[in-house]
Amino acid sequence: MRRAGIDPATRYRTLLAAQQPPAPSVIAGLSETGIRSDIDLFQPWLTHPNSRGRAEAVRALRRHNCAPPQLLLPLLPDPVSSVTRQVTLSLHPQAHTLDEHSLRPLLHQTHPHHVRMAACRLLRAHGTWTRISVDLQLINDPTDAIRTDALADLANWLTHGAATTYSFPRGPRADELAALLTQTEATLGAELVRLLRFHLGLTDASNARGSVTPRKACRRATPTSSLT
Repeated sequence: MRRAGIDPATRYRTLLAAQQPPAPSVIAGLSETGIRSDIDLFQPWLTHPNSRGRAEAVRALRRHNCAPPQLLLPLLPDPVSSVTRQVTLSLHPQAHTLDEHSLRPLLHQTHPHHVRMAACRLLRAHGTWTRISVDLQLINDPTDAIRTDALADLANWLTHGAATTYSFPRGPRADELAALLTQTEATLGAELVRLLRFHLGLTDASNARGSVTPRKACRRATPTSSLT
């Protein structure tokens, strides 16, 4: 089109205005050839009747460095996983700024698996103590995949993050984590809970780790039945 003297972005803008709703390929095309000032043209199609159209609108905004949470968060529980995936990719870099309490309800088992996992990913990126809280909350989840993922993430933090986390949870967050550890001890085992308490500063120095490594503790303390 450029060799023929035609600006593809102009052509896509014309198609976007003429089609109601526009084809998802038109949104994608303008996303690839347009400029930042085109973001106002994409926003109305966040509610496109076609899931691919919604996904392309989210992708277009992200491509032009526009990912406003107030517009994208309502799309997180979309019934189609491809839309939720694009929203998660857009919000993940700013997850630490999101309202934790607006994301927590999406962890509930009444939501589809892809929505629950998206909320999980954003909450884990929100901050270390939110991450541990979410993992402990999901340790006894009735869904095997959710439960296994939570345990794996706890093990990953103990192995790769705990030793370089140079702070402890305080106030209500510390109380919340202490209560969750008590509730999940039957599942995690006393040894792993003791290790988590140590790293979270929820125990005194006399209750030290001893010679048990995080990886071994997770392996020993994980009941086989919880992963089947």
